[in-house]
Amino acid sequence: MVYNNKHKIVLQTIMHKGALSENDGKELIMKLFDHSNTTRIISEINAKLQPLCMTIKCTNCEITGQLYWIFASMVQDKTASFDSEFTQAELALLRNVYSEIVTSDSNCVSSTWCLNLCSSLNLKLSKANAEQFLHEMINRKWLFCKNGKYYMGVRSIAELCQYFKDTYEDNLRTCTLCKQILFYVSFKKIYIADNTNNSTMDLDTDIEMVEPAKSNQKRKLRRKCKD
Repeated sequence: MVYNNKHKIVLQTIMHKGALSENDGKELIMKLFDHSNTTRIISEINAKLQPLCMTIKCTNCEITGQLYWIFASMVQDKTASFDSEFTQAELALLRNVYSEIVTSDSNCVSSTWCLNLCSSLNLKLSKANAEQFLHEMINRKWLFCKNGKYYMGVRSIAELCQYFKDTYEDNLRTCTLCKQILFYVSFKKIYIADNTNNSTMDLDTDIEMVEPAKSNQKRKLRRKCKD
């Protein structure tokens, strides 16, 4: 299909949203093109973007599992500089939040901790302004908030991986299957029902991850799941 105004509408919608959920993207493509072949449409848009070193990435939110389409540079940002619309104090706060998320065992940081951080910044930032800024980062999908905790947002995962690799290499975990960086690891109980006798079965599940580069070793996490 020839690239046309319909493709431009899809691209402009993704750019405006920053991160467009796959469900919303499919709905938009269905309305515009009368089909749901999203892979073809995204490929045609990316072919136009390639000379500009830009692309649409498909990235999963590690907390919800929802897939998003994200307009991103093919040249990875190594500084997390963001747009000039944010103040240096706000960016300093965000980098500190990133640092705590990446280095903490829980892979998240409390909203209270973020606001208390304002007093220790070299640049002046009130708690009210900090709270407003962090809410903006959540709306733009740079951060994700759940139960008063901030997690790595899907846009940060898609656009700032090189920054995290350069800055926090010793703290990053990598999936041995897809080789992608993991910012959040959740272990959930798995229930298996034996329909023949209504009994429960024990399931041993092995999950293998590459440890941070500092150790250059693999660890095996083993969990036993039972009803």
